[in-house]
Amino acid sequence: VILPLAFNVFPNPVSATGFLNVQTPDSVSQANLISFSGKVWESVPIEEGKITLSGIPAGLYVLQLEGYRNQKLVIEN
Repeated sequence: VILPLAFNVFPNPVSATGFLNVQTPDSVSQANLISFSGKVWESVPIEEGKITLSGIPAGLYVLQLEGYRNQKLVIEN
């Protein structure tokens, strides 16, 4: 069994007005923010290892990158 690689996000929790740093290979250029109800809230680009969170409401999300394990993400106001 081959398990998907983990990735790092920081800071977590993060402010809804700030940036989320993501340590992934350069080949990963997009992430999905998924609510705990299963709704894909938004697909966000990863640019130079950062995700801009402006306009995303505070809450608890799953950050999903294709080919990787999902990470829990808390966004605060």
